[in-house]
Amino acid sequence: RLVWRDDSGNSTHNWYANTTTASAPLVTNLKTEALSPTTALVSFDTNYSASVELEYGIGTVNDNTEIISGEATSFSTQLSDLSPGQTYTLRVRAETEDGTEFFAGDTIVTPPLPTISSMGIETIYTGVTPALKVSWKTNIETTSSIFYKLKETGSYKEISSSERSTEHEATINDLLDSSTYQVYVSGLDQYGNEAVSDTNTFNT
Repeated sequence: RLVWRDDSGNSTHNWYANTTTASAPLVTNLKTEALSPTTALVSFDTNYSASVELEYGIGTVNDNTEIISGEATSFSTQLSDLSPGQTYTLRVRAETEDGTEFFAGDTIVTPPLPTISSMGIETIYTGVTPALKVSWKTNIETTSSIFYKLKETGSYKEISSSERSTEHEATINDLLDSSTYQVYVSGLDQYGNEAVSDTNTFNT
């Protein structure tokens, strides 16, 4: 309310009038999603029209900046050239038209690239013709493929399964006696990245 006085000290006032302060600027609905081992999607909203830039980096170091052009209240952008198998810290820095800055943060975990380990080859003696059981592991779930051929001639044959797993096993049947073969394995993760083993040589 307003209060006023004359020179003699007499005062009067008006009735109280109410006012409401504006809401503080906020970043809401911040979401991060890894699209592949090297890309991620970031989306969020603001309750005021704002200009925005993203600061991000591995660990606590935000050494990368992505500026989103224009002013808006809803944002979505894709970050690329990320490193696989890393945890990134993300900070959203937004600024309203009157220069007020406000912030929000999150983390992004990029999945690793697939790798193959513990590959083993075991001879199977129970059949009429030579056979081999091949087993291996992957650090993440992938499909399974075995490629094999005679060392000196022919082209690779494939045994594959589209089911994804981290434990893999398959049998190569109907091999030739007293022959040298080459074999390698591979697998695709859910993003289409391929892991390929070294080529192994074995004798039946």
